[in-house]
Amino acid sequence: MAKRIIVDEDRCLSCKACVIECALAHTSISTMAKALEAGAARLQPRMHVESAGEFGMPVQCRHCADAPCIAVCPKDALQRRSEDGPVLLDENLCIGCNFCVLACPFGAIDLSVTGKGVVKCDLCVERTDAGKLPACVSACPTAALKYDEMEQPLESPLREAGSDASTGAEENEQRPDDGDTVCCVACGQAVGTRKKVAFVRKKLAGYVKVADLCPRCRRIRFARSRARSLGAPATAGRTHRE
Repeated sequence: MAKRIIVDEDRCLSCKACVIECALAHTSISTMAKALEAGAARLQPRMHVESAGEFGMPVQCRHCADAPCIAVCPKDALQRRSEDGPVLLDENLCIGCNFCVLACPFGAIDLSVTGKGVVKCDLCVERTDAGKLPACVSACPTAALKYDEMEQPLESPLREAGSDASTGAEENEQRPDDGDTVCCVACGQAVGTRKKVAFVRKKLAGYVKVADLCPRCRRIRFARSRARSLGAPATAGRTHRE
């Protein structure tokens, strides 16, 4: 049975210790003090913590059973390690097309700070292979993150996200855009070229709906939806423009 990172939002303090430890775990630098001394070191976490009212919502790759990022990758740079294993990125194959960034329902894939390709949570496979916990889990002071077996594989929520947020087909026609650029229906910022968005929609047609939402808005929507499911007000969370 697959092991995944399980979040208990009630325990999250939004301290972002998990984010810092994640960034350090993916470099050769062992401490933040050394990272600051290095100066030129460009740390980049593979996760985020979003605010959702009274809750903090850690957002990282959920390694979906029907991972849409795998479906849209034209170079097979994203592959599942085993039948129920994590979705891993081969940086040598990644061409930086950003199709996976558009397809991810959680906004959990980011552009690399180096400007080449993307980065995503790899479930700290080197650590877990050695019998250790993922970096974010080991860093959490309140045990809000746990690394445990899931009763059933997580399915991508893109169908629900797409229908709830609008696929953008009609709404985008009524919105001003920048020629070839599709804009986020929530905040108005550029999502990507029409060609890219069309390619992603075509690759995922038949089993998901792709909303025209930028990764930032998508993360916030996810955090808000989780907060609402826990009883927080529907208006909880930060806005994109904050």
